[in-house]
Amino acid sequence: MKAENPIESQAVLSISQLMYFNLKGNRASDSLHHCKEREPPLPLYVGLNIHTNFWSRKAVETMYRLGLSIGYDRVLEVEKSLAASACKQFEEENLVCPASFGEERCRGLPFYHSFTGCNTTSQFVGKGKRSSWGAWSSHSAVTKAFQYAAEHLFKILNIESPEFELLECFTCVLYDKTTSTCKVNILRQELFSHKAKLMENIPPTQVCYSIQMSS
Repeated sequence: MKAENPIESQAVLSISQLMYFNLKGNRASDSLHHCKEREPPLPLYVGLNIHTNFWSRKAVETMYRLGLSIGYDRVLEVEKSLAASACKQFEEENLVCPASFGEERCRGLPFYHSFTGCNTTSQFVGKGKRSSWGAWSSHSAVTKAFQYAAEHLFKILNIESPEFELLECFTCVLYDKTTSTCKVNILRQELFSHKAKLMENIPPTQVCYSIQMSS
């Protein structure tokens, strides 16, 4: 298949990749539509792009069921592989994390980066890397949670887990460094009722926060 128009050529290429990606094997036992052996660039791009921009497991899985993307577990696997490759390159080129960070903080950096927002879009409205880095410096105890999450990518943190509590406390510090509470629902009430903060300038509810953590 060939098209003279560059736009049409890309469309033909995309369709061809999706057809190949969703092609079933000849074996009767081959029930998987999507496997690593038939993984062209487009489904990889779609899955990684959706997860990077929207942080939504549901959106990735929906596109996966439609045959347009790799699955959510595969997205996490690829992201972990990319991070490992970057770390290996740093080691080969003798590049290291600054000594002032400490080993635990360096190990927690990958999750810190994903938790506080990737690229130019912050996960928390109005809270970019500078704000989150300051909050990390003020609440260094969250390092253990960052490191734990970075080493257990496929484990969902529930509300009762100590790591979730550390991350929730970090979020409170992110929105108000003077707060004495580690519960986002209590902080929301304080910021809205006593400090007259607008709704878009207060942290998410604990329920929304837990949903985001599982995505």
